[in-house]
Amino acid sequence: MHYILQKISLLLILGCTMFSAKAQSTQKALSNVKEKVYVSVNNQTLLAGENLRYSFFNLNNQSFSTLSKIGHIDLVTTEGEIVIKQVVNLENSVGEGSIYIPTNTPTGNYKLVAYTRWMLNLPVSELCQADIYIINPFQTPKQELVSAGKDSVRLHRTQLKAITSENLTAELSQNSFKPREKVGLKLSTLENMQVSISVKKVDDLNLTQNTSPKDFRKVSRENKKISSGQAILPELRGQLISGHISGPNVASKKIALSIPGGESSQTKLVNTNKEGEFYFNLDQYPAHTTTYIEVFAEDRKAYTIHLDSIEITYKNLVFNKPALLHPSMQKAIEDRSVALQIQNAYFEYKRDSILSNPQSETFYEPFKKAYNLDEYKRFPTLAETITEIPNELYARKRDGKYGIYLRDRDNFTTTEVYGSSLVLFNGAVVQDINRLFELPAKNIKKIEFVNKGYVFGPRIFSGVVNFINKDFDYELDADKKYRIKTDLNRPAPKHMLNQPNYETANNLDKIPDYRYELYWEPSIKLHTGSKKDFSFFTSDVNGTFKISIEGFTEDGQPILVEKYFNVKN
Repeated sequence: MHYILQKISLLLILGCTMFSAKAQSTQKALSNVKEKVYVSVNNQTLLAGENLRYSFFNLNNQSFSTLSKIGHIDLVTTEGEIVIKQVVNLENSVGEGSIYIPTNTPTGNYKLVAYTRWMLNLPVSELCQADIYIINPFQTPKQELVSAGKDSVRLHRTQLKAITSENLTAELSQNSFKPREKVGLKLSTLENMQVSISVKKVDDLNLTQNTSPKDFRKVSRENKKISSGQAILPELRGQLISGHISGPNVASKKIALSIPGGESSQTKLVNTNKEGEFYFNLDQYPAHTTTYIEVFAEDRKAYTIHLDSIEITYKNLVFNKPALLHPSMQKAIEDRSVALQIQNAYFEYKRDSILSNPQSETFYEPFKKAYNLDEYKRFPTLAETITEIPNELYARKRDGKYGIYLRDRDNFTTTEVYGSSLVLFNGAVVQDINRLFELPAKNIKKIEFVNKGYVFGPRIFSGVVNFINKDFDYELDADKKYRIKTDLNRPAPKHMLNQPNYETANNLDKIPDYRYELYWEPSIKLHTGSKKDFSFFTSDVNGTFKISIEGFTEDGQPILVEKYFNVKN
């Protein structure tokens, strides 16, 4: 008996209900699950060349929201232009990310806008917004600072006043430290909560009104909803990609998505609904971004495929009055800029760590067999290779068209009863099999296959065959109306701030340390009654440093704790 693996997607089950729901029923659901996002940032005033680090908290009316598994971040100019977009994986309702501010970024006001896809059914005013001010010391002439005159003001000067919380206590090992000395921090909590910790130097460059978990709700007066008509669906299981097709009969047509990458590729197959709409949930850990989406059918040339795009209009965002750089800020800007350049000069020793995600497995991974072709005699053509090497595969040409089929050696039969096989190249769906037979066989590294009947999405195949190229340089024709090629904005890997340990025996004592940012921990889960110790080292920079702890309790109550300490020789 042939073994058939069934991959039944929750997305397909929802297809007849949720995905065909109109705005009225979805708005009713919104009254029960109304997500609200808050972002905690390491700094709201940055120099070009620094990193804007953030924690992403996803809440509903009562507690952390478990609905959306993906968050979105936009950095927006005063003209409403999105200059940076990021996608964030949410784990236990919390995500994290880092935005490098390019050195050509103009000085001025910006907004960091955070939201989930589900929130795009609400007014723009419901999206979380944090004011960001960027100073570009490489583009701002010194005379501009000096000549600012009486009209310039110093905005939001930092008040060195500690903030406490009844639910969270923060204790420092001492209040004053020497350069490169270890700082101990103990957190004690009375409730379950998730928080972020930021430690940075206090200077006179605080040019925005700081936000906190206690007052993040209203920062815009724009009341127009982002979308009208059919509701925007939440990302329940992962990043959601949607679109529709046009053509003679759009219902129940099969749509394939391929993210090529050899042994770490992603391939999916779904049906359209009666309106010709399709939806893909992408795996959590991306290895590649180049994506092909196509109609998977013999009559595919009769259809045109369209990928959905959600446009957010930011032109009506309310920005603070433009800040004017005061002449007294010149030294603070110069000091911080010099420190940044020194840090960059030793970048090889100070770079952030990128945390590697688990490698995405191909959908057939548990059942695959493989031939590494370099272990066998090489043949010049793919037809000869298939004939001579893999016993489980064979090719047949009918009416000028090749087909690739599989034998079930365990049952001494073929799988043709299930129809054609699913043929892939580097994980990309191949419908024009003839093209594969035109490629030089010497470039094919491996053949992976499943030689049993295989249920993949809405269709049964006679098996799966994936030809993996050595250089992964295979390109599908992307100029067809039934196929779209796009570079998806996938979640970026997590970054860990470089933090030296001066207790270890190494050569760090010979390297200058001009860090203004001493510590950043974007996501910490604390339990009721627990005590947790943290530590970090001061740098060569003297001055006052602030510890900011932000987050929310399990029932959605805001947490804000601020403490200060001094560093001096």
